[in-house]
Amino acid sequence: MELIGEMEHVIGTGFRVINFPAFEIQDPSDPDESYLEMTPEAKKRANEVIEYIKKSRGEFISGCVDVEYLLGESISRFFLEKSPKREILHELILDTPFFSFKKKKNILQSIMKKYPNEFGNFSDEQRNKFFTRLENIIRKRNAMAHGVVIIDLKSDKAELQFYDENKNKMDKLLISQKFFQDLKEEISTIVFTSFCDIAHRPTIIVNSEVQ
Repeated sequence: MELIGEMEHVIGTGFRVINFPAFEIQDPSDPDESYLEMTPEAKKRANEVIEYIKKSRGEFISGCVDVEYLLGESISRFFLEKSPKREILHELILDTPFFSFKKKKNILQSIMKKYPNEFGNFSDEQRNKFFTRLENIIRKRNAMAHGVVIIDLKSDKAELQFYDENKNKMDKLLISQKFFQDLKEEISTIVFTSFCDIAHRPTIIVNSEVQ
C-alpha cells in the first residue's frame, strides 16, 4: 500500500479525489496488467466528505433560490406594486430562464441607484455593500453549480475549481465547514435584513433552508 502522488479518482459528478492510499490489484484477465484501487478507509473518508459537501451545497443553492425570488419581487413591486399585472410580469419575464440571477441583480441595482428614495433608508454605502454581497453570492453559486471539487486525502482538504466569468479565467476556493457557515450567514443577512429594509415590511420566505 502506498500514497499515489497526483493520481485522480473520479467519484460521481463534479468530484475528484487525489493523493489517496491505494493498493495494487492484479488484472485477472491479464497476468501482466494490474491497476490501483483505493483502500476501504480512503473510500469511506472520501464519501463522507462528498456527502457533507453535497448537503451543504444543496442548502446554499436553496438559499440562493430565495434571494433570486426576492430580487424579482423587489423589481416587480417597484413597477407594479398593487397591480394584478405583477403576476404576468413574473410569468412572462422575471421568472423565465432569460432573466438570470445576475440580470435580476443588475436591474435592481440600476433601479435603486436611480431611484434611491423608493427603497427605504438605504445609504449609498449600504446599497454598495448589499450589491457587493449579492455579487459574491452569485459568484459562489455559479462556482458550486458548475465547478469541480478536488478532495486531497493526504492534506484532508477540499478545493473548488471553477471558471470565473468576471476574471475570465479559472479560479479556486478552499471548501471547509467555515466556508459553508459564512455563506449561510451571508444569505441570512441578505434575506432577513436587506430585503426587509428594501420592502419596508417583513419578508415572507417560502420553503427556505436558511435558518
